[in-house]
Amino acid sequence: MRTVPAALDSHLKRTVTNHCFCWTVTRKDGVRLGFTDHDLPLTLDGVAHDPQTGFNASAAEAELGMQTGSMDLDGALRSDRISENDIRAGKYDGAEVKAWLVNWQSPDERMVLRISHVGRIEMQDGAFKAELQSLTEAMDRRRGRLVRRGCDAELGDGRCGKLVSGVEFTGTGTVVNAQQQGDFFAAGLSAYAPRWFEYGNLEWLTGANAGQLAQVSVHEPSTPDTRMALLEVMPFP
Repeated sequence: MRTVPAALDSHLKRTVTNHCFCWTVTRKDGVRLGFTDHDLPLTLDGVAHDPQTGFNASAAEAELGMQTGSMDLDGALRSDRISENDIRAGKYDGAEVKAWLVNWQSPDERMVLRISHVGRIEMQDGAFKAELQSLTEAMDRRRGRLVRRGCDAELGDGRCGKLVSGVEFTGTGTVVNAQQQGDFFAAGLSAYAPRWFEYGNLEWLTGANAGQLAQVSVHEPSTPDTRMALLEVMPFP
């Protein structure tokens, strides 16, 4: 059962109240953004919350307990602090969303309604729909190790124990011909045997995908360049 702070509880019992909803988004890279359905900006815990920034009222109803489990949060990209490129690059994947009920005349009078994490995000016509997953949703995830014919460790991780550092295991190439956003030819990798980098990790160092990681599914040396294909389609060309 939620405990409502005394000052806020007293305010909510009045005939006329001044409450609104706020959402604080904390990305995994530490960036914090704030949004509110109030018509003026509010500051909570040092985070400026942009007014009228597009989260719809159905989300607020869910925060008050009218539905359980995961829910959708709709919003137009009306804040220049949220960019479509950042969403496509996965910067909001897994972000924490803290929903507040706030007395906008006295923002210290507030309470946390729900803490969720961003799941699937869909983009359509310049707007986004984010699935918010409750903390209890994590209890439904599978735990433990998979049992299968092949090793279930990642090459080079703590359970594997194999050292994969050095030029033998790491190469740097340059894209010279992109077939698709996950299939391309690269120069600079001709010294490595066929399939050497398959199921290894590729990290983009430059371009719109800089910082993104992907797993290699195909490594085929050819003349003069090397074909690489990835298991995932990259967010940007």
